[in-house]
Amino acid sequence: MDKPAQKDQLQETNAWHVAPTSTVLEQLKSTRAGLTSTDAEDRLSQYGQNQLPEGKRRSGVQIILGQLGNSFTFILLVAAIVSLSLGHGLDAGFIMAVVVINTTIGAAQEWRAEMNAASLKKTFQVRSMVQRDGQKVHVSLEDIVPGDIVMLESGNVVPADIRLLSDTDLRTDES
Repeated sequence: MDKPAQKDQLQETNAWHVAPTSTVLEQLKSTRAGLTSTDAEDRLSQYGQNQLPEGKRRSGVQIILGQLGNSFTFILLVAAIVSLSLGHGLDAGFIMAVVVINTTIGAAQEWRAEMNAASLKKTFQVRSMVQRDGQKVHVSLEDIVPGDIVMLESGNVVPADIRLLSDTDLRTDES
């Protein structure tokens, strides 16, 4: 395959994993020495930060409605209606109390879990080593841009979708 056709195919298929390293670097306008700080800033402005979009936070009402929407709660509500229709008001009241308690506890736990996850996300910051201006520097995960040369070592978290240029005894743990 000639070089221009290979570049066109690479752009169309995003087959970065099978393309020769030189082709990938050329397409990303990068080098084995990495980007310059200026190039990295320009790409950060162009592509935005390296982060997943955050989902919209659910309100307290949405969390409660989610709790009421599960099958266990539905069965209890049907049992309360049947009990009430059979004239067993005390049983129906007890079942409704169970629904309210279950919904309250479930909603409170879910809300706390969301708050804890948000708090943990604010305090946990991943930094990675990249090549910038020909030197190894540590940058925040959010500041990695297309064309950065990321240096991985044992125990590192892979900070983005990357194309391996070289490796020595590479092993991964995807857990």
